[in-house]
Amino acid sequence: MANNSREDQILEATMDIIAEKTISGTGMRQIADRVGIAQSNVHYYFKSKEDLLLAVQKRVLERFVDQRKDQLEDEGNDLSSKLDVIFRQKEDILTNTPKYEYVQQDLWLRAHVNEATKANVKRNYRMWRGDVEKILEAHAGLDKAKRHMLSLLTISLLEGMMLQYLADEELDLAAYMDFCKRLILQLARDQS
Repeated sequence: MANNSREDQILEATMDIIAEKTISGTGMRQIADRVGIAQSNVHYYFKSKEDLLLAVQKRVLERFVDQRKDQLEDEGNDLSSKLDVIFRQKEDILTNTPKYEYVQQDLWLRAHVNEATKANVKRNYRMWRGDVEKILEAHAGLDKAKRHMLSLLTISLLEGMMLQYLADEELDLAAYMDFCKRLILQLARDQS
Protein backbone atom coordinates (compact mmCIF):
# COMPACT_ATOMS: atom_id res chain seq x y z
CA MET A 1 0.00 0.00 0.00
CA ALA A 2 1.49 3.30 -1.07
CA ASN A 3 -0.03 5.44 1.66
CA ASN A 4 1.16 4.54 5.15
CA SER A 5 -0.85 7.01 7.22
CA ARG A 6 -1.92 6.20 10.75
CA GLU A 7 -5.44 5.47 9.48
CA ASP A 8 -4.01 3.01 6.93
CA GLN A 9 -1.96 1.33 9.65
CA ILE A 10 -5.06 0.95 11.82
CA LEU A 11 -7.08 -0.53 8.94
CA GLU A 12 -4.33 -2.98 8.01
CA ALA A 13 -3.85 -4.03 11.63
CA THR A 14 -7.60 -4.53 11.95
CA MET A 15 -7.68 -6.75 8.87
CA ASP A 16 -4.74 -8.78 10.17
CA ILE A 17 -6.43 -9.35 13.52
CA ILE A 18 -9.80 -10.19 11.95
CA ALA A 19 -8.07 -12.72 9.68
CA GLU A 20 -6.39 -14.26 12.73
CA LYS A 21 -9.19 -14.08 15.31
CA THR A 22 -12.47 -13.10 13.53
CA ILE A 23 -14.43 -9.94 14.16
CA SER A 24 -15.70 -11.10 17.54
CA GLY A 25 -12.11 -11.71 18.63
CA THR A 26 -10.95 -8.27 17.50
CA GLY A 27 -10.84 -5.42 20.01
CA MET A 28 -9.80 -1.79 19.82
CA ARG A 29 -7.02 -2.39 22.36
CA GLN A 30 -5.56 -5.22 20.25
CA ILE A 31 -5.57 -2.96 17.23
CA ALA A 32 -3.87 -0.15 19.13
CA ASP A 33 -1.25 -2.55 20.46
CA ARG A 34 -0.59 -3.93 16.97
CA VAL A 35 -0.07 -0.43 15.56
CA GLY A 36 1.90 0.69 18.63
CA ILE A 37 -0.40 3.56 19.64
CA ALA A 38 -2.74 4.37 22.49
CA GLN A 39 -6.29 3.07 22.19
CA SER A 40 -7.55 6.66 22.28
CA ASN A 41 -5.70 7.26 19.00
CA VAL A 42 -7.67 4.47 17.34
CA HIS A 43 -10.85 6.17 18.59
CA TYR A 44 -9.63 9.47 17.14
CA TYR A 45 -9.85 7.96 13.65
CA PHE A 46 -12.76 5.59 14.27
CA LYS A 47 -15.28 6.53 16.96
CA SER A 48 -16.48 2.96 17.40
CA LYS A 49 -15.69 -0.58 16.38
CA GLU A 50 -18.70 -0.32 14.06
CA ASP A 51 -17.16 2.67 12.24
CA LEU A 52 -13.86 0.82 11.99
CA LEU A 53 -15.47 -2.33 10.56
CA LEU A 54 -17.35 -0.32 7.94
CA ALA A 55 -14.08 1.37 6.97
CA VAL A 56 -12.38 -2.03 6.69
CA GLN A 57 -15.22 -3.26 4.51
CA LYS A 58 -14.94 -0.20 2.29
CA ARG A 59 -11.15 -0.64 2.02
CA VAL A 60 -11.45 -4.27 0.96
CA LEU A 61 -14.16 -3.47 -1.59
CA GLU A 62 -12.20 -0.57 -3.08
CA ARG A 63 -9.08 -2.70 -3.39
CA PHE A 64 -10.91 -5.43 -5.29
CA VAL A 65 -12.87 -3.05 -7.52
CA ASP A 66 -9.92 -0.80 -8.37
CA GLN A 67 -7.65 -3.74 -9.09
CA ARG A 68 -10.25 -5.40 -11.32
CA LYS A 69 -10.96 -2.16 -13.20
CA ASP A 70 -7.28 -1.58 -13.94
CA GLN A 71 -6.73 -5.17 -15.05
CA LEU A 72 -9.82 -5.17 -17.29
CA GLU A 73 -8.57 -2.03 -19.03
CA ASP A 74 -5.14 -3.58 -19.62
CA GLU A 75 -6.40 -6.96 -20.83
CA GLY A 76 -7.15 -8.07 -24.40
CA ASN A 77 -10.46 -7.27 -26.03
CA ASP A 78 -12.15 -10.68 -26.19
CA LEU A 79 -14.38 -12.67 -23.83
CA SER A 80 -11.71 -15.17 -22.83
CA SER A 81 -9.16 -12.47 -21.92
CA LYS A 82 -11.68 -10.46 -19.93
CA LEU A 83 -12.90 -13.52 -18.02
CA ASP A 84 -9.25 -14.32 -17.28
CA VAL A 85 -9.13 -11.11 -15.25
CA ILE A 86 -12.10 -12.15 -13.11
CA PHE A 87 -10.73 -15.62 -12.41
CA ARG A 88 -7.08 -14.54 -12.00
CA GLN A 89 -8.04 -11.88 -9.49
CA LYS A 90 -9.75 -14.42 -7.24
CA GLU A 91 -6.87 -16.87 -7.61
CA ASP A 92 -4.35 -14.13 -6.82
CA ILE A 93 -6.20 -13.04 -3.71
CA LEU A 94 -6.57 -16.61 -2.46
CA THR A 95 -2.91 -17.48 -2.97
CA ASN A 96 -1.20 -14.18 -2.13
CA THR A 97 -3.44 -12.28 0.29
CA PRO A 98 -5.95 -14.72 1.81
CA LYS A 99 -6.49 -12.37 4.75
CA TYR A 100 -8.79 -10.34 2.51
CA GLU A 101 -10.94 -13.43 1.95
CA TYR A 102 -11.08 -14.21 5.66
CA VAL A 103 -12.09 -10.62 6.39
CA GLN A 104 -14.69 -10.66 3.60
CA GLN A 105 -16.21 -13.90 4.88
CA ASP A 106 -16.39 -12.64 8.44
CA LEU A 107 -18.08 -9.47 7.21
CA TRP A 108 -20.47 -11.59 5.13
CA LEU A 109 -21.47 -13.50 8.27
CA ARG A 110 -21.85 -10.23 10.16
CA ALA A 111 -24.27 -9.01 7.49
CA HIS A 112 -26.84 -11.34 9.01
CA VAL A 113 -27.07 -9.12 12.09
CA ASN A 114 -25.93 -5.71 10.85
CA GLU A 115 -27.85 -3.79 8.20
CA ALA A 116 -24.99 -1.45 7.21
CA THR A 117 -22.67 -4.39 6.67
CA LYS A 118 -25.39 -6.22 4.75
CA ALA A 119 -25.91 -3.20 2.47
CA ASN A 120 -22.17 -3.12 1.73
CA VAL A 121 -22.02 -6.86 1.04
CA LYS A 122 -25.00 -6.53 -1.29
CA ARG A 123 -23.35 -3.60 -3.10
CA ASN A 124 -20.10 -5.56 -3.42
CA TYR A 125 -21.80 -8.54 -5.05
CA ARG A 126 -23.83 -6.28 -7.35
CA MET A 127 -20.68 -4.49 -8.51
CA TRP A 128 -18.85 -7.77 -9.08
CA ARG A 129 -21.77 -9.26 -11.03
CA GLY A 130 -22.06 -5.97 -12.91
CA ASP A 131 -18.44 -6.25 -14.06
CA VAL A 132 -19.09 -9.77 -15.34
CA GLU A 133 -22.32 -8.67 -17.03
CA LYS A 134 -20.51 -5.81 -18.81
CA ILE A 135 -17.94 -8.28 -20.13
CA LEU A 136 -20.67 -10.61 -21.35
CA GLU A 137 -22.59 -7.75 -22.93
CA ALA A 138 -19.56 -6.47 -24.81
CA HIS A 139 -18.18 -9.82 -25.92
CA ALA A 140 -20.89 -12.49 -25.92
CA GLY A 141 -23.99 -10.89 -27.42
CA LEU A 142 -26.29 -12.25 -24.72
CA ASP A 143 -29.58 -10.72 -23.67
CA LYS A 144 -29.86 -9.12 -20.23
CA ALA A 145 -31.46 -12.13 -18.51
CA LYS A 146 -28.78 -14.54 -19.75
CA ARG A 147 -25.96 -12.15 -18.85
CA HIS A 148 -27.40 -11.84 -15.37
CA MET A 149 -27.69 -15.61 -14.89
CA LEU A 150 -24.14 -16.21 -16.13
CA SER A 151 -22.81 -13.49 -13.84
CA LEU A 152 -24.56 -15.15 -10.88
CA LEU A 153 -23.07 -18.50 -11.85
CA THR A 154 -19.59 -17.04 -12.29
CA ILE A 155 -19.57 -15.44 -8.84
CA SER A 156 -21.04 -18.59 -7.28
CA LEU A 157 -18.26 -20.70 -8.80
CA LEU A 158 -15.61 -18.32 -7.48
CA GLU A 159 -17.06 -17.97 -4.00
CA GLY A 160 -17.66 -21.71 -3.69
CA MET A 161 -14.06 -22.42 -4.57
CA MET A 162 -12.87 -19.78 -2.14
CA LEU A 163 -14.67 -21.50 0.75
CA GLN A 164 -13.23 -24.89 -0.18
CA TYR A 165 -9.71 -23.59 -0.82
CA LEU A 166 -9.49 -21.73 2.48
CA ALA A 167 -10.28 -25.02 4.22
CA ASP A 168 -8.07 -27.17 1.97
CA GLU A 169 -5.18 -25.41 0.22
CA GLU A 170 -4.18 -28.69 -1.44
CA LEU A 171 -6.99 -28.27 -3.98
CA ASP A 172 -5.76 -27.49 -7.48
CA LEU A 173 -6.89 -23.88 -7.64
CA ALA A 174 -5.40 -23.16 -11.08
CA ALA A 175 -7.07 -26.19 -12.67
CA TYR A 176 -10.39 -25.27 -11.08
CA MET A 177 -10.19 -21.66 -12.28
CA ASP A 178 -9.32 -22.79 -15.80
CA PHE A 179 -12.20 -25.28 -15.83
CA CYS A 180 -14.67 -22.66 -14.59
CA LYS A 181 -13.57 -20.14 -17.18
CA ARG A 182 -13.96 -22.69 -19.96
CA LEU A 183 -17.39 -23.61 -18.58
CA ILE A 184 -18.56 -19.99 -18.62
CA LEU A 185 -17.17 -19.51 -22.14
CA GLN A 186 -19.03 -22.61 -23.35
CA LEU A 187 -22.27 -21.54 -21.68
CA ALA A 188 -21.93 -18.07 -23.20
CA ARG A 189 -21.46 -19.61 -26.67
CA ASP A 190 -24.39 -21.97 -26.15
CA GLN A 191 -26.67 -19.12 -25.02
CA SER A 192 -25.88 -16.68 -27.81
